[in-house]
Amino acid sequence: MTVPLVDYRSVSVVVDNSEKDDEGAPKNALGNRNTNTDIRKPWILKLKDKTEYFIPTVVCFVFKSIGSASLPNMEIKVVYTLFIRFDLSQIPVESREYIRDKLKFMVDDKEVDPGFDDEKKKPPFRKESNTLSVTYRSIGDVFFFDPDLSRLPFDKPAINLKFEILPIEEKLANSVYRFNCLVKKPFLGNIGQITFRENCDRVPEYNFAFLETSIDRPPIIKKFTDDKKQSIEYIHYPITNVCIQCYREPEYLIFSIVVPLLLINLFTLTIFFMDSTDLASKLGILVTILLALFAFTFSVRQSLPSVPYLTDLEKQIVISIIVLFIALMETIIGYISNEDIGFVTKMVSAILSLFLVLGTLVQFVILYAYYRRECNSYDDQNADFLAKDTKIKESGPFSFADCIAVGKRLTSKSLDTTQVGK
Repeated sequence: MTVPLVDYRSVSVVVDNSEKDDEGAPKNALGNRNTNTDIRKPWILKLKDKTEYFIPTVVCFVFKSIGSASLPNMEIKVVYTLFIRFDLSQIPVESREYIRDKLKFMVDDKEVDPGFDDEKKKPPFRKESNTLSVTYRSIGDVFFFDPDLSRLPFDKPAINLKFEILPIEEKLANSVYRFNCLVKKPFLGNIGQITFRENCDRVPEYNFAFLETSIDRPPIIKKFTDDKKQSIEYIHYPITNVCIQCYREPEYLIFSIVVPLLLINLFTLTIFFMDSTDLASKLGILVTILLALFAFTFSVRQSLPSVPYLTDLEKQIVISIIVLFIALMETIIGYISNEDIGFVTKMVSAILSLFLVLGTLVQFVILYAYYRRECNSYDDQNADFLAKDTKIKESGPFSFADCIAVGKRLTSKSLDTTQVGK
């Protein structure tokens, strides 16, 4: 195969931000998939003072355990294995050992050294082979976990992992080796780009939505100025972002917090049926309910990170406090006013409180029905995926020809696995 050799002096690729692709990168930039450069194959950019090699790379993720989530600390522990394959077919033979020894990558902005300096740990590499395969096994890395809890207990958090291959500079050869991460099709399954080990440990309160798990490769745009002071850009894709979609099993929160809150609201409504002159009994009940609501608030906040917004669960507690406040005002006004004013106040307060309680209950039931239907669809998708998993296993190992060059965020719903995209 003839290496695509690009000399910037032989092309006119001036910065033009008027036309951008769906990655937000200029369409006419060197290395863009909309140009004649096929990033599924090695290509070389010849500059005036150095040569840059762009190496096609496929990164496959195998997740073995996702757990030990600490929501207050916004941390989660992930045990995974990375299988990385590099196409070195156009790299000088004398530089391949150098690339192997200097290879490093970042996982969520933490530098990881595969430890190839030790001879026993070096991956098998044959000079007659054009492919370098690397395996990295984590021992349980802790990642930043920032789920969107605004819909709690109906939240669908995502675990985001960022993998980046660092460029390698060989000063003696005036060369820089950069890496283009590719998307494997299909990217879900045991030979795909993302795999979940059978019976993968998970966060106890969450399940995985396998087919909603997504992957994207944001472009890195480089710029240089030529002899004519023209600004020229080129693009490469050293980053692979994986977004593991989860969804909560909300029943335990419903029975431990929502149902008790509903009972507390019903107890609060009984205040309106008590005699207005029995001030001590009514105040005693209201104070007891108030303490119970503050205990609920403290319990919920202890299990959540310090987020600057109220969750749906906390909004229910706030509504319960409002109902309690209405009952307290009715108790005081009914005690100090005459019988007619007290009756009107009691009726208005009772109707308003009943409206708040029933409105909240109806809204919660509708949200739960919609969310439960959504979760059932995830369960059905997972069952179909696992049923087809044995067929995926039999399709054999992947090659670079099985990759596509698109870089936007992809899920199994948006990826056509019957064709190799441009």
